[in-house]
Amino acid sequence: MFETPINFVRKLRGNKHIVMFYEEPEYARAIAFEFIKSGLTNNQPCAYISNEDQNILMNDMRGSSIDPERVHIQQLGDQMPEVLSERLTQMKSRPWAIKEDRPDRIVLMDSTVICTYPVSDILTTIKSSDYGAWMNELLLIHNGAIYARQFYKGVAFVWQ
Repeated sequence: MFETPINFVRKLRGNKHIVMFYEEPEYARAIAFEFIKSGLTNNQPCAYISNEDQNILMNDMRGSSIDPERVHIQQLGDQMPEVLSERLTQMKSRPWAIKEDRPDRIVLMDSTVICTYPVSDILTTIKSSDYGAWMNELLLIHNGAIYARQFYKGVAFVWQ
């Protein structure tokens, strides 16, 4: 069943690994924040891993009614974050050192993970001859997807 991205993340529970493709960074962040709010409301441990400025991120969280002290915030680096590899053993085989294979943001709520990829980066960093194989591999290790086109436009679903 298809849902809007915001409604989808509000209901997302269980051991899921979701990939999100987005066009507008603000919309991707709004979806991620909604996911975190849902987790915190249910007293679930949450984490936000990215290369965003942590002070700005924490201020934005406060502005979205999220207490950043309740969220594990970490910089996304050249090594797979330990909090992620603990939950996703299938990710260990992926070549994390290759930048285009890495999401730009990882959001966790207990055993559910959302990895985000900006569409503009995919189109500029993946060779067109490799695109199909890259996308196939990416979708094989996820069991749901969000395509967040513009604010309040997009679709989300799970397939496993």
